Amino acid sequence: MSGALPLYFLSECVGCAVTLAVLASAGRIRRSALAVGLVMVVAAPLSVLHDGTYWTPTRLLGGPFGVEDAMFAWRFAVLAMVAAFWPWRHDQKRCPTDPRPGEVAILGLVGTLVFGLLTYAADRSVMTAFLAAQATVAGTLLIRRPDLWRPALRATTILSAIHAFHLAVAVTFVPGFAAMWQGSQPYWATLAGIPVEEVVWAATFGACVPPMWAVATGWRPAKAPITVAGAPSPD
Repeated sequence: MSGALPLYFLSECVGCAVTLAVLASAGRIRRSALAVGLVMVVAAPLSVLHDGTYWTPTRLLGGPFGVEDAMFAWRFAVLAMVAAFWPWRHDQKRCPTDPRPGEVAILGLVGTLVFGLLTYAADRSVMTAFLAAQATVAGTLLIRRPDLWRPALRATTILSAIHAFHLAVAVTFVPGFAAMWQGSQPYWATLAGIPVEEVVWAATFGACVPPMWAVATGWRPAKAPITVAGAPSPD
């Protein structure tokens, strides 16, 4: 590769730097957030389904998949976990722990449903398939575990806001940034050249990933720790 570094790579470098700063303040959530981030890196090659159909970014090493996609998956997973469980970052008893085999088996069944949806919808809109899959997983888990609504809502709101802000800054100050979205499949709508599906994806991802980890670990937010004027939590 010659010339300037690809915009996608530079964007992810900035995003990962911000994520590392957030992670430094994550307290006892850090271990679980990093673990989920690594899991998402393993799943990152699924992003090849978007290449050419949803967008056409130039990558550092070329090809339909690159280090940028792994960076993207990692930082979104970490941010989703930190956003969801932030109120419990200093609570050792209630921070997510290690996976339980039985719950992981349930998540395997949910994953099968995800791939079924992707297979069914891939010839119509790959991004719509991903959105439907994430929303279905989130809905399934939140119906089973209604106590996870607040962490999921927190992750959904914060993650979509962060992604919208990131894209808005990039589109405003980086010429040609929006040109990466030149896929062959139609978008729902675009704003400043960026498909609205981007923010919807961040929202459904935030609603999906933290509940998956909470179900897998058996974590239950019995009561968020409350502090008043710097006093320690009563429990």
